[in-house]
Amino acid sequence: MARKVTHCGDLGTGLAAKIANNLLLGITMLGLSEATLLGRTLGVKPQVLADIINNSTGRCWSSEINHPDPQVKCGTASPPAHRNYEGGFVTKLAHKDLGLAVKAAEGAHVPLELGKRCEEVFRPLAQGQEWGNRDFSGVFQALSDFLVSGEKAQAVL
Repeated sequence: MARKVTHCGDLGTGLAAKIANNLLLGITMLGLSEATLLGRTLGVKPQVLADIINNSTGRCWSSEINHPDPQVKCGTASPPAHRNYEGGFVTKLAHKDLGLAVKAAEGAHVPLELGKRCEEVFRPLAQGQEWGNRDFSGVFQALSDFLVSGEKAQAVL
């Protein structure tokens, strides 16, 4: 699946690296989704905000390759947001890895404040029929739906 194979050390360290990487991926996707939703709500055009992020300190894989806002073009890439969040890294699997990271952190006594909250946000999406089998970038649309419906996202998520 990867372009590069990296020896990580003793048995199990490769899995630890995968879990740590996917923890960061979940956090960055959630952060990008929230930042994008905030910017849109405050009147910034989605593509303008995406271009600013991708040319400054917020740039990350999610913002460049798998942007969660369907209104944002990602160069020549066609992210799942352009296909109603079909394909990609499904939310159930993203949540599974977030849960593994939280559990590993608890066992190792490592504080994981953002990771725990991120797992909590993705949990109802992963368990639901609507988002569980769609790309995890759909968290943006789920948050947008809560905003439009007038519900408080904190109470629901």
